Amino acid sequence: MLSAMLEQPQNYRPESRHQVRVEPLRIFSEMAAQDIGQLMPELDPRFSGNPTTRQWLEGTINSDSHEQIVAYDLRQEVARIVGALTVSEIREPALGSYGYIAGVIVSTQARGLGIGLLMLEQAEVWCRSKNMPHVELITEKHRSSAIHMYEQWGAERVTDGRDVKDGILYTKSFEYVKDV
Repeated sequence: MLSAMLEQPQNYRPESRHQVRVEPLRIFSEMAAQDIGQLMPELDPRFSGNPTTRQWLEGTINSDSHEQIVAYDLRQEVARIVGALTVSEIREPALGSYGYIAGVIVSTQARGLGIGLLMLEQAEVWCRSKNMPHVELITEKHRSSAIHMYEQWGAERVTDGRDVKDGILYTKSFEYVKDV
């Protein structure tokens, strides 16, 4: 689990300090389904904002090939989810196994505070625990804040000609120290 007191934004006031906890979601709850569902329209306005389905969320939580990572706002009496992403293991015969990150969302009220980076770091921990050589993600070209965050995290834009409709493909490779 990553817990952090995030750096204060430039316009920091003591009451605007933001505390979060970032961790894998391990147990289904109606509140988690509701919180994630409410975040979804911020990723794509075509989502209704209704709670995430129990079947989908439990399937992700209980899978060895997926990890649902969430960020909780600890300022509230009952911590609520203000960020989420899903990281999956992709297995391809020619390439082997690698990670794929999807649905990176941080609520509008919590953006710019480093929550996205903390979630990406947690996704990296999961990928490394499975000895994956790299992780990929796709973002839309107009999401300049997301692009900046991915590059700050260390992901690099892929320019090898792979076709990504209306998006940009990023990858981050992992180095491992081999025992001698």
